[in-house]
Amino acid sequence: MKKITKKYAFILTGFLFGYLLLVTFGVDISTSTFKLFIPVAVTGLFFGEMINVTTKRHKSNLN
Repeated sequence: MKKITKKYAFILTGFLFGYLLLVTFGVDISTSTFKLFIPVAVTGLFFGEMINVTTKRHKSNLN
Protein backbone atom coordinates (compact mmCIF):
# COMPACT_ATOMS: atom_id res chain seq x y z
CA MET A 1 0.00 0.00 0.00
CA LYS A 2 2.90 2.38 0.73
CA LYS A 3 4.20 1.87 -2.79
CA ILE A 4 0.86 2.90 -4.33
CA THR A 5 0.56 5.92 -2.02
CA LYS A 6 4.09 7.03 -2.91
CA LYS A 7 3.35 6.56 -6.61
CA TYR A 8 0.21 8.72 -6.46
CA ALA A 9 1.99 11.37 -4.40
CA PHE A 10 4.55 11.70 -7.20
CA ILE A 11 1.81 11.80 -9.85
CA LEU A 12 -0.06 14.53 -7.96
CA THR A 13 3.18 16.48 -7.53
CA GLY A 14 3.73 16.19 -11.27
CA PHE A 15 0.25 17.55 -11.99
CA LEU A 16 0.83 20.50 -9.67
CA PHE A 17 4.25 21.20 -11.17
CA GLY A 18 2.79 21.05 -14.68
CA TYR A 19 -0.02 23.40 -13.72
CA LEU A 20 2.39 25.90 -12.20
CA LEU A 21 4.61 25.66 -15.27
CA LEU A 22 1.66 26.39 -17.58
CA VAL A 23 0.60 29.32 -15.42
CA THR A 24 4.19 30.63 -15.46
CA PHE A 25 4.24 30.58 -19.26
CA GLY A 26 0.89 32.34 -19.37
CA VAL A 27 -1.24 29.51 -20.74
CA ASP A 28 -4.86 30.24 -19.83
CA ILE A 29 -6.08 27.41 -17.61
CA SER A 30 -8.88 28.17 -15.23
CA THR A 31 -8.67 26.95 -11.66
CA SER A 32 -12.07 25.28 -11.97
CA THR A 33 -10.81 23.19 -14.90
CA PHE A 34 -7.79 22.17 -12.86
CA LYS A 35 -9.97 21.28 -9.85
CA LEU A 36 -12.13 19.09 -12.10
CA PHE A 37 -9.22 17.44 -13.91
CA ILE A 38 -7.23 16.34 -10.85
CA PRO A 39 -9.92 14.17 -9.17
CA VAL A 40 -10.94 12.62 -12.48
CA ALA A 41 -7.34 11.83 -13.40
CA VAL A 42 -6.50 10.42 -9.96
CA THR A 43 -9.65 8.28 -9.97
CA GLY A 44 -8.80 6.91 -13.41
CA LEU A 45 -5.22 6.18 -12.38
CA PHE A 46 -6.43 4.49 -9.19
CA PHE A 47 -8.83 2.18 -11.04
CA GLY A 48 -6.16 1.44 -13.63
CA GLU A 49 -3.73 0.49 -10.87
CA MET A 50 -6.31 -1.75 -9.20
CA ILE A 51 -6.96 -3.54 -12.50
CA ASN A 52 -3.21 -3.90 -13.02
CA VAL A 53 -2.71 -5.37 -9.53
CA THR A 54 -5.65 -7.74 -10.01
CA THR A 55 -4.40 -9.05 -13.35
CA LYS A 56 -0.86 -9.49 -12.00
CA ARG A 57 -2.17 -11.60 -9.12
CA HIS A 58 -4.29 -13.66 -11.49
CA LYS A 59 -1.36 -14.31 -13.84
CA SER A 60 0.97 -15.24 -10.98
CA ASN A 61 -1.56 -17.77 -9.67
CA LEU A 62 -1.62 -19.53 -13.04
CA ASN A 63 2.11 -20.27 -12.94
